[in-house]
Amino acid sequence: RSPFRRDFFSSFILFCVVFFPKISDFINRPLLAEHTPYYRNVFWKSMKAKEESKIERGDIMDNLLKLKNEQKENGNSEF
Repeated sequence: RSPFRRDFFSSFILFCVVFFPKISDFINRPLLAEHTPYYRNVFWKSMKAKEESKIERGDIMDNLLKLKNEQKENGNSEF
């Protein structure tokens, strides 16, 4: 199942957001609203698994974990 609807209006909105990002400020329509909880859940599960495994691959998840841990050490809890 695709996270993007394939009707004309949704395709046009996606086109505008990708090729004319300033226009997206005026278009108040979320592209992935109904799928956001799924992707958020996948992200946080991946972060937790990566943190528990302590295996470093040099990917973006490693960088995000480093940032998270640095913020904890500095007393910031915004992550």
